[in-house]
Amino acid sequence: MTPSQHYPTKALTLENIQKRLRSSIDDVSEEEMTIRTQLAACYRLFDKFQWTDMIYNHITARIPRKSEFLINPFGLLYHEMTASSLLRINYKTHEVTHRGVVGDLLGANKAGYVIHSAIHEARSDINCVAHCHQQDVVAVACDKRGLIISNQQAQQLGPVTYHDYEGIVVDEREKETLVNDLGKGSKVIFLRNHGVLTCGETIGEALVLMHYVIDACKIQAKQGVSCDLIVPSEEIAQKTHSIAYSFNKEGVGAKELCAYMRQLDREDPSYRL
Repeated sequence: MTPSQHYPTKALTLENIQKRLRSSIDDVSEEEMTIRTQLAACYRLFDKFQWTDMIYNHITARIPRKSEFLINPFGLLYHEMTASSLLRINYKTHEVTHRGVVGDLLGANKAGYVIHSAIHEARSDINCVAHCHQQDVVAVACDKRGLIISNQQAQQLGPVTYHDYEGIVVDEREKETLVNDLGKGSKVIFLRNHGVLTCGETIGEALVLMHYVIDACKIQAKQGVSCDLIVPSEEIAQKTHSIAYSFNKEGVGAKELCAYMRQLDREDPSYRL
């Protein structure tokens, strides 16, 4: 008996997928490969932090000056992601413009395409969008109160918006309501009964915002519904957000992403392939 036997889908065996993931592409620009590498690192970090939901969820990054973004192939686990495995999709034509090393076997998640294409097309200031179903996040997404801005982690997020649940996001008509609910100034939107999206000008910013969101949701879960909370004023919350966004001259998330990429490079640099 070989390891390739008894899989439900023969093309998706460890042997076949691993062989492809050990290969790399050489037909994209250096600029795009940099984005691919950072995005693959972000996927690996989501896995490391246990922010994943099997093969579901998605993180996307815009290709500069083009109507395109990178997204994970639907079927890979986050710890399998590599720079060369990412799909490149035109969000105006729906065309897959680069299939990476597994795109002939695994396409994009339809819900991922609908959500991310809506935001990338509507908000030119957003270059990365991350989606998460972490349990504390979903608990807050189901709470009528939403996220309570009672702690520093929550205050660093800036404006937080909400989108009512319309079912699994595969209907392109939902793009309009999603974009309207996100608005022009928010970079964090809770999808009611579902999860959260964090949006960044950079991959590092979207990653750091997700860290703040999940920490804030964990704190709220520990506080419980009967806790008599001390909630700082809106003025203090805005001040905290402003300071957080001017703290590092390199930009929000740059140092953090560099630090964690160093850790990945020490532990398993295969995300760079």
